[in-house]
Amino acid sequence: MSDESLLLGHLVLYSVFDGQVTRDDLVRWFRELKLDEDLVPPPLRNVDAFERVTGPEGVRVTYPLHDPASTGPASRSGRRRRKELEASATLMVRPVRRDGGHIVRHVVREVRDEERANLTYDTRIGVATFHRDNSEGSAEGAGTLTVEPNHTAIAKLPEAEQTTVHRMLQALQDNYRHRCTYLTSDKLRSVVRKYVEHLGAIRVRPTGGVYFVHRQHTQTLRALRELVGRFEQ
Repeated sequence: MSDESLLLGHLVLYSVFDGQVTRDDLVRWFRELKLDEDLVPPPLRNVDAFERVTGPEGVRVTYPLHDPASTGPASRSGRRRRKELEASATLMVRPVRRDGGHIVRHVVREVRDEERANLTYDTRIGVATFHRDNSEGSAEGAGTLTVEPNHTAIAKLPEAEQTTVHRMLQALQDNYRHRCTYLTSDKLRSVVRKYVEHLGAIRVRPTGGVYFVHRQHTQTLRALRELVGRFEQ
C-alpha cells in the first residue's frame, strides 16, 4: 500500500495580511493557477469604500489636547492611567443625509474634559461627500469622494491641533483611494475561505480558520497555497 493511499486529506490553515492586490491581479492569478474563476469576488464598488472609511470602523483619531500629535489609543501602562485625567479630543465621522445623488457625512470633533464628565462638540470640522455616478452605463456603486475642510472652524483650533485635523481629513481620502483600488485583507481571507469551503471542507474549529479537506483536492490546495503566497509579494 502506497503512502498516498494512506493519506485521508489535509489540514488547511492560512494567514492573509494587507497588501496591494487588485481584482485584476486576482483574476489573472486564478487563470494562471487554473482555479475556478466563478469564485473571484465581484468588482470593487466606490460606494462600499466610502461607507467603510466613513463608517463606525473607519478613520477615527483620538489625542490628548495638550499634545495633538500624540494620536491613537493610550498604552496599557501607568501612562494610560495618567491620561485618564487629561482632556482629550476625538475626530470621528457622523452621517448627515443620503439620497439618490449624494451621501453626506460630517467630521465631528468631540472633546472630553479631564474628569470624563462632560462632552462638547464641533459638529462640522469637515464634510465628506460621496457623489453617486448615475450616468447611463456607469458601474454599480460608482461615484467620487470629496472632502471639504471647514477652514473657519479649523482656524479656531490651536495650530498643532489644526495639523492633526488636516492629517485626518487626508487619511479619509487616502484610505478611500486604497479601498477603491485594492482588495483588503478581510476580502482576500474571504476569497480563500469560500474557496476552501467550496471544496467541501470540514471545520476543525467551530469558528473556522482550520479546515480538513479531502485528498482529492490536493492539486487545488497547492494552487491555493501559491495564490496566498502571491498576495504578499
